[in-house]
Amino acid sequence: MSSNPTDEIWRRDEIESPCIKVCLMHPAARLCMGCYRTGAEIAAWSRYSPEQRRTIMNDLPARAIQVDKTPMKRKGGRARAISREADRLSDPEVAPDTRRGNSNLRTDT
Repeated sequence: MSSNPTDEIWRRDEIESPCIKVCLMHPAARLCMGCYRTGAEIAAWSRYSPEQRRTIMNDLPARAIQVDKTPMKRKGGRARAISREADRLSDPEVAPDTRRGNSNLRTDT
């Protein structure tokens, strides 16, 4: 049986990684929500020795528990937009004609 050139791709030694391609940093714990590594660890991962990577990977289950117990407060989204709009509308310095509504209605008749 002849060897296919692409067979070599599947025999390469790849760097072991816990990455699951869910890259979202937890704002309080400062850990990736997908793999539980720090940003610095992610950036330096390819430069770590296999022993350093294994040490970090052995630590990840404990980090997962830490992240799961640390509440994650959202910074944006619909609730924030509603809150900002309510603040803007309650501000006495906001001119009534700049408030959300139908600006085509005449009020001077």
